[in-house]
Amino acid sequence: LIASSTSLNFTGKIHNTHPIIILLEMVTDNNLFMNISAGDMKVLGTALMWIELLHALAHMKVFFGQGAMDTEKGYRDKRWYFIIDASSGLLAMIFLYSFGQTSTLLWAYGLGHFMLHMYFVSNWYSPTNFRVKSIIQWSATKGHRTRVKSDGVFNYIINTLGTLYDISFHLTMFSGIWQLVRG
Repeated sequence: LIASSTSLNFTGKIHNTHPIIILLEMVTDNNLFMNISAGDMKVLGTALMWIELLHALAHMKVFFGQGAMDTEKGYRDKRWYFIIDASSGLLAMIFLYSFGQTSTLLWAYGLGHFMLHMYFVSNWYSPTNFRVKSIIQWSATKGHRTRVKSDGVFNYIINTLGTLYDISFHLTMFSGIWQLVRG
């Protein structure tokens, strides 16, 4: 349930006054996905569900050091991945919202995910941004011991928490959409 206040507008309809919901209603007219057929909704939901699962698995592969997905140099050219990651998560949130499956806490979770990725996208090519350099090095390094040695304990903890946050967000989106599509 969305924890926010509601009020009656001049037409007598209940109007949600939560700022995030108001913004979404302006952007999506509150029914972005409602005008598609049930079959198309299942196809779209299934695609979003698997995209979210693939993001979670990719992050888990890097997190558990099961072969770095690329070298540091290779990651420099992968800014697009952060754009896709952020966009798919936001689209999954809008999809769930369109079917009444979100809460204020889930929106905070999703917007946090989106803003974190937009931070990396906007600073990706900055030669002096330590956080971007750290996440690139983290992603290219196999094994947690090596990461602690190269990043230091504090940066290891920050990158670990950020990666776990990312994994948990994608698994949450996968689960939410899965429940919607299967039912």
